[in-house]
Amino acid sequence: MATQSAPVQKVHRERAFTIPTRRNAVGLIEAPVQINGRTEFWALDTGANISVLTRSRAQRLGLAGA
Repeated sequence: MATQSAPVQKVHRERAFTIPTRRNAVGLIEAPVQINGRTEFWALDTGANISVLTRSRAQRLGLAGA
């Protein structure tokens, strides 16, 4: 799906929360991501305008449209 056609995403929260993070071997910050009951740590780039996931990785995770 092209990012131009992706719907706007919003988050509504009831109270403050924290997300556990860690640094990987090269010093990048990673945060847990849960997809289809599987949790993995992915790099977190707070300055990124888009996120990228390879098609093969998306297929392994069972994501639709992959």
